[in-house]
Amino acid sequence: MEPSEEKQSDPLAEGIKSKLRDHFDHVREKINKEDAIKLAKNFEKKFNGVRDKYRDHPTLGALVRQCELLYWVMRDWVKGEYEMPWFAIAAITASLLYVISPIDFIPDFIPVIGYLDDLFIVLLCVKLIREELKKYCDQKGLDRNLYKLG
Repeated sequence: MEPSEEKQSDPLAEGIKSKLRDHFDHVREKINKEDAIKLAKNFEKKFNGVRDKYRDHPTLGALVRQCELLYWVMRDWVKGEYEMPWFAIAAITASLLYVISPIDFIPDFIPVIGYLDDLFIVLLCVKLIREELKKYCDQKGLDRNLYKLG
């Protein structure tokens, strides 16, 4: 491959990813147990319509299923039925808060593109706590592949 053909990184995309990572880290550091409990109580009712509409969507389906998995982990943790390290709970809370928040880096009302920032945040969270999510799936008898955990 010629040097001029090497893959160039997109500075705009890298800047957006950097801002989202910084925002995620900032929110995650400020999460407390009350935030996690409040989110678990409010998330399902706000998420039901989106879940039912997009769960089997070819592109957004994996994102919806991962959000659902994150919610289940959070719910079971709040109920005392599952233990996870605090950093994992904080990461889940921060990502789910971002997904259901009406204030996004890219507004959700913009078709397709509006979900890219949500996708990035959920993927970042899943990447950060992948091993914990695998343990949860194994304990609950869930298929890891359905949630793209391998």
